[in-house]
Amino acid sequence: MMNTKIVVATIVVVVIIAAAATVVVMNNNGEKEYEYDPSKGWYSWDPITLETKTSYFSITPLLTTGVEKMYEDIYGEKVDYSKYTIDDVPGDFLSYESLIVSVNENNVVVNSTVRESSASSGGVAIKTTVDKCPDNLLCTAGYAATLYTLLEMKYGASTAETKLWDYVYGLDKSSFPGQSADMKALYGLTIPEDVISITSTYSLISNLEAYVDYVGGATSNGESFVMMASGALGNDYSELGPFYNVLESANGPASSVFFFSNNIGDVLAAFEVVGAIYDLEDQAKQYIDNIRLTLYSINQESLAHNAGYTVYLESNSGTACGNGTITSGAFELLGLSNINTTDQWQTISEEVIIDKMPNVIIFYDNNTKSWDERMRVGSSVI
Repeated sequence: MMNTKIVVATIVVVVIIAAAATVVVMNNNGEKEYEYDPSKGWYSWDPITLETKTSYFSITPLLTTGVEKMYEDIYGEKVDYSKYTIDDVPGDFLSYESLIVSVNENNVVVNSTVRESSASSGGVAIKTTVDKCPDNLLCTAGYAATLYTLLEMKYGASTAETKLWDYVYGLDKSSFPGQSADMKALYGLTIPEDVISITSTYSLISNLEAYVDYVGGATSNGESFVMMASGALGNDYSELGPFYNVLESANGPASSVFFFSNNIGDVLAAFEVVGAIYDLEDQAKQYIDNIRLTLYSINQESLAHNAGYTVYLESNSGTACGNGTITSGAFELLGLSNINTTDQWQTISEEVIIDKMPNVIIFYDNNTKSWDERMRVGSSVI
C-alpha cells in the first residue's frame, strides 16, 4: 500500500484584542498552532535563538568550531566524537573537485575561482601558476590561520609561528586587533609590526593604486608573491584586467589565487591548495580528513535528533542566508531546513518569516541591535 502524505492547508484568523493585533494560526482540525503577538515579535512562537560569528563560515580553521557551537546551542548537548572514526565517513561525504591542475618541485598550477558577476552565483576558473613557498603572502586572516595550522602539524607551534610570519607580507585590515577577524582574538596569533595592513581584499579596482604599492614592495628585489582571498570580490571578473596587469608588471613572479566558495567542499579544496603551495600536502590531507570526520560526527548526531527544525540567519544588514553558501552547507549538516530558499544572501519579507516561524533564529554576535530590536518586539507587521 502506498504511503500518502496529507498536506494540511493553514487558516489564518486575525483577532483584535485591546487594540493590539494578534494573528492566530490554526490548522484544519481546529488546533491552534501559535499566536503571533506584535508585542512579542518573533518570540511569539518561542524559537531557539543564538549568535554566531561571521568569521566562522569562510575558508578558515574555525569552520568546525562554528558548526560545533551551533550544534550545542540548538540541541543542548556536546557531540560524542568517540563514536566515530574516519573509516565510518563515506567517501563522498563533503567531496570536492580539486583545484590543483599540476604540481612540480618549483610551482603549482591551480584553478583560481572568481565570481563571474555580483549578480551571479557562478564562478570563473582562471588557470594560475604559483611559485612553491612564495617569499611573500598577502591574504585574509583565515588563509594565514590555515597555513599556520598546517605548519604546526609539521613543525610544532613555535616553529610554525616563526615560519608563518616569515611568509606573511600583508593582511587584510580586518585581521588586526579590535577588528572582525582579529588574529589574536580568534587564533591566538599576534601580528608582527612589520606586517602591512591591506586596505581591502574585496574591492581591488577601486584600490588599484594601493595594490601597485603592495605588489611593488613585495617584489622589489625579485621576491615571489602570492595573494590569497575570497573570489566573491567587489568587482566582476571582466573588470579585473588592471589588477592582473599589476601582477604581470611585478619585479618578481607574482600571482593571485582566489577561492569562490559555495559550499563546505570548496573550503576543503582551498585547504588542499594551501598545502600544495607550501609543500604541506601530507598535512593538508590529514587535516581535511580530520575536518570530514568532525563534521560527519556532528551530522550523524544531528540527524539522530530527528528534530525537523527550520532555520533563519539574518546578517547585520538584514539579508538572510540562502542557498549556495558555506553557512547553508552547515545548516544541512545540522539537519536544519533553511526557510530562505533563494540563492546567496537576499532580504525576505517579515510576513514570510512570520508565516514560516523558523524554529531556530540566528544573528551575528557583532550585531549592534538589542535582542528586542532583532526579534521585532513591538513591530506592527503581522
